[in-house]
Amino acid sequence: MNLRFKPPLASSRATAVGERGFTLLEILVAVAILGVAMVSLLGLQARNLKLVSETQDMTTAAMLAGHRVALIKTGPFPKIGEEEGEFTEEFVLPGFGEDEDESLPGADRFLWKSLVQASFAPTLRDVTVSVWLADDRSRPLVSLRFFMRPTGFQ
Repeated sequence: MNLRFKPPLASSRATAVGERGFTLLEILVAVAILGVAMVSLLGLQARNLKLVSETQDMTTAAMLAGHRVALIKTGPFPKIGEEEGEFTEEFVLPGFGEDEDESLPGADRFLWKSLVQASFAPTLRDVTVSVWLADDRSRPLVSLRFFMRPTGFQ
């Protein structure tokens, strides 16, 4: 009778020779790559938030400029010159929101300027309406230009 001890087939020594784990250096490189990728993604997110804010400001400025144009077109024939002002908190944009008298949120952060010039025809006015952010007058967010003639003129 032959009694010999046989070790189990899956001994820890046998698997360690056939399979390898990750070294500390490989793990550190992977973590560094992930860190760089995360920092890049956070930078993109911050840029996206800034772009959304700028787009909201430009949309609001376009609505306000359109309203100033409507006021000029429905008013008396404009005199040549320059006029500027600000949109106060009480500024109401008709039809905005559920209530007819609801003001446009943040309208008080914007300034407007209208420039009326003579045009190629003496009966026409060249009108430009520009809207800026009150804290950044470096460039207008929106400029609308149109020609206007007196009402009733044929």
